[in-house]
Parts: sequence; structure tokens; C-alpha cells
Amino acid sequence: MSEVSLPRVCFATLLTTDSYLHGALTLAASLRETGTKYKIICLVAEGQLSKPALERLSSAFDRVVSVPVLDTHDYANLALLGRPDLGATVTKIAVWSLTEYDRVAFLDADTLVLEPIDSILENAADGSGSGGRPNGGMQNEGLLAAAPDLGWPDCFNSGVFVAKPSESTHANLLKMLATQGSFDGGDQGLLNAYFNDWSRADHTHRLPFSYNTTSTSFYTYAPAFARFSSDIKVVHFIGPHKPWKHQRLITGYIMGNSKGLSKFVEKWWHIHDAHVSFWSPGILFDKLIALSLSDSFKPVTEEAAEEVVAIGSHAMDDSWKRDGSDYLSVDESRATANDDWGSFTPAPDFMLSSGSSSPTRSTGSPRSS
Repeated sequence: MSEVSLPRVCFATLLTTDSYLHGALTLAASLRETGTKYKIICLVAEGQLSKPALERLSSAFDRVVSVPVLDTHDYANLALLGRPDLGATVTKIAVWSLTEYDRVAFLDADTLVLEPIDSILENAADGSGSGGRPNGGMQNEGLLAAAPDLGWPDCFNSGVFVAKPSESTHANLLKMLATQGSFDGGDQGLLNAYFNDWSRADHTHRLPFSYNTTSTSFYTYAPAFARFSSDIKVVHFIGPHKPWKHQRLITGYIMGNSKGLSKFVEKWWHIHDAHVSFWSPGILFDKLIALSLSDSFKPVTEEAAEEVVAIGSHAMDDSWKRDGSDYLSVDESRATANDDWGSFTPAPDFMLSSGSSSPTRSTGSPRSS
């Protein structure tokens, strides 16, 4: 019996700096957890990532493709967004240069896949449209499907879309970038200017919002979130506060998390700890519980607790050196809990190792991002 060949399609993401490495690795892991049967590739900006980052990407993705770095340098419009770091996101247009694929589903590195989404590659419009209209009524070919942006729904959000690679589309996007720039200083303005009739095209070009649920929707329309949150396929952590930048106590508690967002940030960390980092706060507390149970449910001795803290300290040091994860030490956890969460119970004294210095506020991850 002959083997059935898969269509020439793939998932893709983009990294322009090391600062999104955790996001890209966790995204890939989330896709694999949902059982995708398609290749996952990572586009990387030439010369912008460290060797250790590239090695981690090579082990997590089916392909790592180096592409020329682009930047709008449009500081005025990026200032309006409050995101001066987004200029290089226009490098994303390299998706249309991947002509070895018929369709590419692109996801930003700050997205997390919760449910299987292979269907967006399998059911994407083929360009013929409905009713015999070329490209589903769109003037410019190349964009097969995207979801509306919450801030201006006549624009699509460029964090998740399905593209039809084409040398001509890629060349035209490069030309538009050089001659007109982007109205928001990033990739979304450029892509919406090029595919400017997306909102008027037929339904085949529109992904449901559940395939690109931006995190701001959790509090801008709370009733809808309560009603439809179980339908979310892809959550998109837009804005500067990414899951990997949240401060975590050694218990795994995530500091400063909003109610609606918390379960998705926790899900992100669950996948990250299982597939990306080789240490989890759960390991530390599993050890603590085991020590307690082995002593017939008696309180854990200070010596035993110090053993557990030592395990956690070494693990966190290793994690920082390897991944740059933003964990807090025990002392920092206690100080932060007292300063920011008056009603939150700080770490008990027996969990503080002997000779510890006075608590100090965390200054964040050892690696800047």
C-alpha cells in the first residue's frame, strides 16, 4: 500500500531577537501537543540570534530558515503604538518567499495553540473564491485567511494568518515597504495596506476570532469572554507583558496576573516547563511533599526544607543560565509578596535558608529582553 503524501503546507513563526526564544519554543511545543501532522518551521533574522538560541530552535523545529532582516525605522508611528521594538516585525513578509509550500499558517511567537488547528491549512481558500470571483473578491493574491483585529475590526490581526507564498507577492510587499512604509510602523500596517480589501472579501478569507484571540479581549468584553472562552483555539499574548516575562514564585504562582488571563498564562508555563525548561516549580514541591509524607505527616524539618530549597536554587540557577526564565528566589518571593500582595501569604520562615540576607525586590530576569 503506497504511503499517502501530505500536502505542501506548514506552520511558521519568526524570531528577530533572542528575547522571544521562550515564546517560539513554547509555541512549537503547543502545536506538537495538539498532534499536528505538519512541519513547523522558524524564520530567523540573519545575524540577530545567538548561537545557543539557534541550537535550541534547531532541536525544536523541523526547519530553521534564515531570512534577511528588515526594519521600518518608523519611530513616530511605533511610538503611537507604544512599541518601539516592533519595527523589525516586517521581516515577517519573508513568509511569502517560502514558495516550496503551497500554504503557510503563520503564528507569532507570542501565541499559544490550545486545540488542533491543522484545519486552517487544509480548508484555507485556494484563491478561486466563491461565486467565481477571483481570489474570493480580493484584488491582491497571497492572503488566504486572517482574523479581525480587536482594535479596528476592518483590519486583520497579523499575529495569525494563512498565506499563499508567491515570488510576485513577496516582491510587491518589499516594494511597498520601500516606497510607502507601514502606517503603524510594524508588519500589521504594511500587510493591511497591501491586502486592503480583506474586510470586503468573502467569508473564506476570515478566520474566527477563536483562532487568534488577543489577550486584551479578556477584559474589554468580559461577558463574551465568559461565554466563548472554551472555544479558543489560539490565544495571542499581545502587548509588552509576555508570559515569559511574568514573575513567578517558586510555588509556580504567577505575580500580577489578571483573572481572565491567568489560566492561559498558567497553561503557557505548563507547556514551557514540560517541553522547554527542564525544571519546574512542581519538582521542588513534589520533593517537599515526599519528604513530609516519608515522616508520617510530621512537619518538615528545617534541614529537610533547606535540602529542598537547595534543589530549587541550583535548578533555578541552571534555568537562568540556560533559558533566562524570570523566576524569583525565595527571599525575593517573600519581599515581592509583602510589597505587592498584602493579603498573599509570604514564604514561611522554614523555607528560608540559614544566613539569608534581608529580602530585596526582584529586578527581573538576569537576561535583559
